[in-house]
Amino acid sequence: MGPKKKGKKSGKLSKMTEEERLAYEEQKNLAEEELKKKKEDMLTQFFKAKEERATKFNINKLNHQWRNIMREKQIQGTEEGPGNSESDIERIVDRKDATIKSLAKDLQEADEQYSMALRAHLQNVDGLIDQQKLRIQSLQQEYEEEMEVIHEEFDTERAIMIGPA
Repeated sequence: MGPKKKGKKSGKLSKMTEEERLAYEEQKNLAEEELKKKKEDMLTQFFKAKEERATKFNINKLNHQWRNIMREKQIQGTEEGPGNSESDIERIVDRKDATIKSLAKDLQEADEQYSMALRAHLQNVDGLIDQQKLRIQSLQQEYEEEMEVIHEEFDTERAIMIGPA
């Protein structure tokens, strides 16, 4: 390899006018800033991806530990026995009865709400039908009046055309 050429850049800059040199330096600065921004973006994306991988790994680790704890609790629960004493069964039945009553009440309230909404809707539809009937009557009357005017004009023109002959 040959020796480096020095001074070519300064020679290039020295041949430029002041405006060209300023434009060249500005373009060079913009290119450097753009390169710096690209590097920052790449680093940001890299660290973000790395953080996401670490988060995913930690969540999986926590889920695994949680499942182990739950398995141990379940094993302990089965060792104690099913616990199907009469009082446990009564408590379960009472809880389910309360749930059924609550759901029945909710269902009744929902039916009442539906009925009220349906009535309101039907009233609105009836009102719209009445408005449409009035509009149709108005348009029909306007049509008949216009037809009458057209008939009168036609009769007048026909009388004029037939009369002088």
